[in-house]
Amino acid sequence: MKPIIKETLSLPMGVVYKLKYPNIEVQQSLNQIFLSSYLGKQYSVANEQLHLYQYLLSNDYNNVEQLFHSLYASIPHQWYTNRSTSLLRR
Repeated sequence: MKPIIKETLSLPMGVVYKLKYPNIEVQQSLNQIFLSSYLGKQYSVANEQLHLYQYLLSNDYNNVEQLFHSLYASIPHQWYTNRSTSLLRR
């Protein structure tokens, strides 16, 4: 098995490790966990990935657009407005 430590940083508060993914399956699983956590329980990541794949294969761009629209619509409005406001203050 390959080592998963990519880089070691010695900082005043301690040692920090930057890790690599041991394999593609772990990388995909972590991405799915983060995406599920980010989108919330009402959003089925695996189901939406399957739909996106099917829509792209069938050149169904109307449903691709709707899928992305629903994804972005699920982002809380406050995240956008707080970020926009902070960018204007610079």
